[in-house]
Amino acid sequence: MNIPYVRILTWLLLILPFPLVNGLKKGEKYVFRVAAKNEAGVGEPCQATRPILCKPKYDAPDAPSTPKIDDVDKDHVDISWTAPLKDGGSRITGYIVEKKKLGDDDWTPATTAPVTGPNAHIEGLEEGQDYEFRVRAVNAAGPGQPSFASEMTNVCKKKTKPQSPEEVTVKDIRANSCKVEWEPPASDGGVPITGYVVEKCDEATGTWERVPGPIKGNSVDVRDLTEGKRYKFRVSAVNPLGTSEPTETLLAIVAKNPFDTPDAPTGVKITDYDRSSVTLAWKPPDGDGGNPIKGYQVEKRTAKGTWEKALPGLVTGTEAIIPNLETGKEVEFRVAAVNDGGPGDFSRATMPHLVRDKIEPASPPQDVNVDKVTKNGTRLSWKKPKSDGGSPVTGYVVEKKNEDGEWEPVKQTTEPEVFVPMKEGEKAQFRVRAVNEEGEGEPSRPTPLITAEDQ
Repeated sequence: MNIPYVRILTWLLLILPFPLVNGLKKGEKYVFRVAAKNEAGVGEPCQATRPILCKPKYDAPDAPSTPKIDDVDKDHVDISWTAPLKDGGSRITGYIVEKKKLGDDDWTPATTAPVTGPNAHIEGLEEGQDYEFRVRAVNAAGPGQPSFASEMTNVCKKKTKPQSPEEVTVKDIRANSCKVEWEPPASDGGVPITGYVVEKCDEATGTWERVPGPIKGNSVDVRDLTEGKRYKFRVSAVNPLGTSEPTETLLAIVAKNPFDTPDAPTGVKITDYDRSSVTLAWKPPDGDGGNPIKGYQVEKRTAKGTWEKALPGLVTGTEAIIPNLETGKEVEFRVAAVNDGGPGDFSRATMPHLVRDKIEPASPPQDVNVDKVTKNGTRLSWKKPKSDGGSPVTGYVVEKKNEDGEWEPVKQTTEPEVFVPMKEGEKAQFRVRAVNEEGEGEPSRPTPLITAEDQ
């Protein structure tokens, strides 16, 4: 048998009535032997024991889990951890919490005494500095190995949801809209504000309704109000950590316009048309109701029909082309000026207009000829115009150039020929215009100068 060698420096005599040895040093190895004693003296000792290492009958606990940062403020940090998997055979009586500032080499106590639970409130830290933390579990054998260090944490003012916005006001009140403005919160909670929640409340119902977002700035245009109703508004600030308490307007507002709608436009007339459209023109109203005119609303209706929008949006000028009309239908038109209060009174309707191809004056008659001249007059003839303008030629007007050099009508006829009376010896030139539904067309080329005399 191999017996380990242990160097024995000194044998100590212990006279004990019971087998309990005190005063041993932890970590040292000891051997023991026993001798009996009676009145005759001490007998020979027995054989020594094998070397025994002096240590507790249990071990130090394992390391706790890595500490987790639960809360940070400008002067403290709260951390927590979980107990070790093994307590070394002895109940854990507490934890030693240590800290190390960025740039330091040594770990120092973070609390004045060990803590009893798996969490710690650490004070006395320097604002703006970075720290890491570790924990040792303690049992009857003493402190165990330290945990892994926590993440590096900057000690700064605690980040929270923002404070409430300040001074919520309502401007630009209209019958169906208004503008809500506010001042940012005094504190954003240490995290940038990402937006705002704006709510409106109809006082008649008391129900708060969120205004559609997202809302990033310090104002929002609120739509869909009901004219005549009373409304309150409130605003909350939002950051990634939450939503602030709302700030409410001091007084309710009444949804109504501070101005009237415009007067009716005047002089509405059709200035041009074709087989599927018309061009309308009008004059602005005498009064804009105290608010600038934004545009004009044009409506149309057929015989026995109802008024409907002739164009999808507002017309910004005082002229509009109305397309997509049905050929052969009679249509009326009317116009209203629009400001922020909505459309005003409509103009008088135009006379019913038959949608058709445009009728223009006929072109000039062709080849006007002097067939005969006498002392009593002259006989003229001509050919029909090349174009009737879209409407049958119903007649002709013969014009004479007088001594003053001005042209004046002297004869009307339905045929392409006519006898024009003259005074004997009178000198004159003649020209001819064709007439259709649109009126007189452009004149023909004039005849040569004619003298009333027998030839």
